[in-house]
Amino acid sequence: MDTAVTPDARELLRELLDIWDQQNAAEVQIAREVDAIRHATLVHGLTAHAADLARAVLVLYDAKMFLQMYPLVRLMLEDSILAMWLESEKGSWKELLHKASADLVRLIDEIAEHGALSPGYETLRSQAGVAREQLAEAKRGRLTVERQMVELQGAGKSMYTDYRLLSQWAHAGKPIVDLYTVEDESVVGGIRSSSVPLIDLDSTDTNAIVGYGAAAFLQALFVWDRATVEQVGRQHLETIASRLGVRLERAVRTEGTPGSPH
Repeated sequence: MDTAVTPDARELLRELLDIWDQQNAAEVQIAREVDAIRHATLVHGLTAHAADLARAVLVLYDAKMFLQMYPLVRLMLEDSILAMWLESEKGSWKELLHKASADLVRLIDEIAEHGALSPGYETLRSQAGVAREQLAEAKRGRLTVERQMVELQGAGKSMYTDYRLLSQWAHAGKPIVDLYTVEDESVVGGIRSSSVPLIDLDSTDTNAIVGYGAAAFLQALFVWDRATVEQVGRQHLETIASRLGVRLERAVRTEGTPGSPH
């Protein structure tokens, strides 16, 4: 995604939110087949989450809390990548649901190690176990964000670089600590701490971060639009894509990737 040419990322993000707000999931038409319905349901959830994150990013921007935008924009990228990955091959929803059920079984089993489970948890564990077994054939290696990105032909390496860039201030670690410390030989230990981040992000930097979020939200919106029969947002989304410098092509999987179904 090329955020260097982004005119005003916040303006574009607001436009994208307007497109999303004008749609009603209860009113759109989805092809009457299991694959299409399951796919659309998952993509809608991911896009709705990205929309909520976009609203939060705008609030943080107005509050000049620019560093706090990084984890949210990173999550927007995750939503977008997963939506694109789901679209890249029919039936991918089965693999995602298998992973979700397997993860839930593992989590509840861990909870049980610390005490008895309530009836509600026991029922949930049983249902998740059944789903895991029913979808067992859909499992194809470990489903990770990196795998999803790498498998998307022509964009994986770039996407993962963007993801790593956003991750630097989205995890607890030394990069976070560095934001609040500076070398100062006048103090004991030679390092001075600060309660506010010691970094100056100019308008180009902050616009670029919002631009990553706008590009990710745009991709998720386009996958959702393609999941509907009407595709009412297509023309407007294509116009915004041109302004953002984002390609809106349907994602396809690379062949021969470890963990790939090919």
